[in-house]
Amino acid sequence: MTRNEFLERLRKGLSSLPQAEQEEALRYYEEYFDDAGPENEAKVMEELGSPEDLARNIIANSTFSLAQPAAQQQRSAGGEKGGFRQMGTPSGGKSAGGNASGDRALLWVLVILSSVVWLPLLLGAAGTVLGLMFAAVMTALGLIVAAIGMIVGFFAALIVGVPLLATSFWDGLVVIGMAFQCLGGLLLFGALAALFFRFLLPWGWKQCLRFFRFMRRKCRELIRGKGDVQ
Repeated sequence: MTRNEFLERLRKGLSSLPQAEQEEALRYYEEYFDDAGPENEAKVMEELGSPEDLARNIIANSTFSLAQPAAQQQRSAGGEKGGFRQMGTPSGGKSAGGNASGDRALLWVLVILSSVVWLPLLLGAAGTVLGLMFAAVMTALGLIVAAIGMIVGFFAALIVGVPLLATSFWDGLVVIGMAFQCLGGLLLFGALAALFFRFLLPWGWKQCLRFFRFMRRKCRELIRGKGDVQ
């Protein structure tokens, strides 16, 4: 089973939820797969279990499914008294919506108070990742500049060395040797620059995107107070 097949089966299993909650859950697991990478998709699917079981678990813990029993009980109580009444707060307790609002407000207070701890850590981690990426880019550019310098040095040494052979053979030979040293440097710096642009920079960019997707997902879970959707 591929990732797309897994997500499609999960989408069908969540069809009873409101569209917004379906999209939120699917977006969560799409990012979950993205964070793991294509090479770990099979491991992620084994960890999550079957899409149908996962969908049932999501539905059981969704705010929509939790609100249904409370609403049904309230309508039943109104029916016993001679008809349905508008949904409100039952006597002797708070409604599910009131509890959710209170929990959300408490969560926001805790998030704000704890921001003196997690916000500097978050900014520091993001700055470290961006700094490493910037250093890698500048290193690659430095290799390119060095390779260009080797090209200039190679042709300059040849232009000077070849005519010098006629007047001072050994001096001309030394200058031509320097030209071939520049050629060797060109091959070295060119190969390193190609390695950076072909492998290291794409890998580093992918890791940066994975890090920021991970932090965005965790911040969204923290703000919405839902924890893991699993």
